[in-house]
Amino acid sequence: MDVYLPTDPTEKLRMALGTGTGAVTLVMASDLTSRSLSPSIIAARGPEAPPLFLRYAGWLYEHPYILDHQGWDSMLQHKDGDFSGNWDYKGRNHSVSPNDGLTLSFAPQLEASDVADASGQTISGGSARIPTFSILGQEFASADGWIGDLSDLASFHFWGAAEKPSEMFDAFYPYQGFGFSAAAKAMVAQYRRMPISLDGDSVAARTPGAPRAHITAVSYASGCCQQALEKNRRTALEVGVDQAMAFGSQDL
Repeated sequence: MDVYLPTDPTEKLRMALGTGTGAVTLVMASDLTSRSLSPSIIAARGPEAPPLFLRYAGWLYEHPYILDHQGWDSMLQHKDGDFSGNWDYKGRNHSVSPNDGLTLSFAPQLEASDVADASGQTISGGSARIPTFSILGQEFASADGWIGDLSDLASFHFWGAAEKPSEMFDAFYPYQGFGFSAAAKAMVAQYRRMPISLDGDSVAARTPGAPRAHITAVSYASGCCQQALEKNRRTALEVGVDQAMAFGSQDL
């Protein structure tokens, strides 16, 4: 599997699901450079979980050519995700059943009538609601980048790695025991990221009184991705970039 577990993540997942009034139905991983939900790690509990997964399985059956992680942003109405809403980057509406003979239909939210309580009785009310969810921390990492200490990692997803899949599997498996093999540890370490404010060699972390660097972020896409371009520009400004610009082919 392309998600390596250097330690038993069970307790971390239980803590993330929470207890009492702070409990959620679902927790999922994410990536460092994206706000979308990542299905590399999913943990769920409670009566809402089974129908949620069945509905998602139906969506995958109907839309086999769309990456599976796109549906979670939409189904859970995760507005910060790159795939929030019912339209993909090519303008295709994936909230409805395509006219291709399949009869399953994608449900972006659960109806209360689909949920049973602990005794097996259907919960009444009929109002639609979105299952509560939370995003796991950076200890559930990927090759997209991670921050923190190697010893704190609970999982490592191969997604985003520069190495070939065969090279990743040869480095990580087989390995008996907790932690990483020497080869895997070297691979994981190269994807560790450090905020530029903590990097003494960065132009953005110069000593007080020295000239400060002017940082400009530039995004480009051709013929698509207008929402993603705007999100890139906006989030860059949110984290302190001085100027952020987004361009398309019409600007060339």
